[in-house]
Amino acid sequence: MVELPERALSLTWPWSHFMLELPESIRKKIENRKPGFSHKSFRGECWVHATKPPSRKFFYDACSFAMDHGVPRDLLPSFDTPLLGCIVGRWSVVDMLMAPTPAELPDRWRMVGQLGFVIENARPVAPVACRGALGFWRVPPDVLAKLGGGA
Repeated sequence: MVELPERALSLTWPWSHFMLELPESIRKKIENRKPGFSHKSFRGECWVHATKPPSRKFFYDACSFAMDHGVPRDLLPSFDTPLLGCIVGRWSVVDMLMAPTPAELPDRWRMVGQLGFVIENARPVAPVACRGALGFWRVPPDVLAKLGGGA
């Protein structure tokens, strides 16, 4: 029997797309969070949950950021085709980097003043509908049962 992660982290779409769907060479491998984020010590496997962007402007600003950091326009998602309110992927959190200054940005996806969770082995899974939550939250047992086939 495959061991399934019990926790998930919600990302506002399209950030999950940049972490799961892009070619490895340009994929986003750092998940930025505000310094007050309360789950700084989390390490290990977890699910990726995609939530609705708060506005079209948020979506297009995220896409503009991605293009400014090397993502070609043809690899951007369409605003009209997201899978939202779903677990859409799985990854491993292997480290957490302290908030950098502009001169210390080691990765094009890092954001000044943000903590950075280092992500490895990111991969999409067949979407499973699920309500999200803040922080690294426990996935309900019925959703884990559905994800068992996507492990």
